[in-house]
Amino acid sequence: KVGSRLFYKNDIQQASMNKFLALLISTSSLAGTAVAGTFYYDEPSGKAPIAPPSVPTEMVSSCASDYFDYDFLDIDYNFTSFDDEFLDDANGISFGLSKTLTEFTFVTLGGLWEQVNATDGDGEDVDFWSFSAGAGMIFPLSERVHLVAEGGLFYGFETGSNDDNGSLGGYVGPTLRVGITRAIEGFASVNYIVDEETDQFEYSAGAILRLTRALGLKAGWSWNDDEQTVGVGVRLAF
Repeated sequence: KVGSRLFYKNDIQQASMNKFLALLISTSSLAGTAVAGTFYYDEPSGKAPIAPPSVPTEMVSSCASDYFDYDFLDIDYNFTSFDDEFLDDANGISFGLSKTLTEFTFVTLGGLWEQVNATDGDGEDVDFWSFSAGAGMIFPLSERVHLVAEGGLFYGFETGSNDDNGSLGGYVGPTLRVGITRAIEGFASVNYIVDEETDQFEYSAGAILRLTRALGLKAGWSWNDDEQTVGVGVRLAF
């Protein structure tokens, strides 16, 4: 459900772009309206009943339940290790924003910055940046199990090297969200990722612990043929 990240191996190191990590599994739904029932009362004069002043409505999501959030901001710290002779590891920060559009549709925005370390001491350490935008649909299977389908585009580039390495790509895939308890959610996803130089599947899994209705802790793991990433962070629901 999901920030997003793309990574290339730079030209000087004779490597190619290897992946985009769709921010875990952004999911959401439109906030519907639940209107309090209208109550009537008799005036002391005995006249016909009249309605009281209007009661403010409470906004709730048609897909929302005690088990899931659907409008939120994720902020994560990520550590990545590479199966590559030129790249060692990377540390960075990502964000993922999810906002509902209609009852069962949503849009997402994501961003990533990370510092990538070369295995060779004489190699270049570079900063990698990625930005994404996507949209998706929610398919509630039950109150505790939701299937989410999402797709989108991303653009990534490096700074700190002389390479012209910007690239555009896309991703699409399903996410399964399971409400284990009202405080604990588990999720798993598969994304097909394609860009100008590569295409591959990426898998991810993780959990969210809700501390309050608006604040949760998040942990996740993603992997593909070239790398694996561990992320920890917070989810701010609104």
